Amino acid sequence: MSNPRVFIAGPQSFLQPTYHGFIRTTSDVFLLLGMCLNGRLCHVPRRPYPRERPHTIQSGNVFIYEEDISGIQQWTDGINWSPSYILGDFLIYRETEPGLPRDAENEKAIRTTLVATTTTGSKPEAAAPRFRRIPAKPDGLVKKTTTVSVEGVFHHLVSYYTAEAVRSGRLQTPTGDPQFCGIDPRIILIRDPSLQIPLEQEEFRMLRLGRRRMRHLCSVRRAGRRRQTGGKEHKPSPQ
Repeated sequence: MSNPRVFIAGPQSFLQPTYHGFIRTTSDVFLLLGMCLNGRLCHVPRRPYPRERPHTIQSGNVFIYEEDISGIQQWTDGINWSPSYILGDFLIYRETEPGLPRDAENEKAIRTTLVATTTTGSKPEAAAPRFRRIPAKPDGLVKKTTTVSVEGVFHHLVSYYTAEAVRSGRLQTPTGDPQFCGIDPRIILIRDPSLQIPLEQEEFRMLRLGRRRMRHLCSVRRAGRRRQTGGKEHKPSPQ
């Protein structure tokens, strides 16, 4: 599998994503960012031009850009989005119908939530007021974003997907991608202290499953040793 690269070879070349897949957890973020920092993947150098957007803003495309070098102050894609909501270390946006105005009360609620979370350190779900739901576009895109600071440099991740693509399993997560097999994202990057969740629910579940498998293997091995020793488990003699 070839690694996605950014290339701008001529007027017909479109901006290429950093990766194609689904960002499920912060470990996926760390893995991709680590691959960018060691040169196996590429940061994107700019935002997509308006003519590129139909080709580049697609389900599964993931873009990582470095704030200072790219000069990108705000990522724009030409899509009408709902107000964001906080999901762990991510902001989630849902595509809405074109021309649907953004709700001023929702915007105010979000700003209040972010300020309360930042200044008091409270959890987003505790600080978030209720606000009116803006209907999402049927089968529309979801945008998932986060920011990580590495040695004072801000790296932004913007990913797109559809709920159907995730449910069907068509999108691979970076941590499940064979091309990154054996790479530990937590060794690549030291965790950013500004991130809110030390370990995602999916990772807790995988750890629990791993422990269960280990306990099962140990019990099978003990049973095998007991059969070999006539029902008595052999213990090594003291030296």
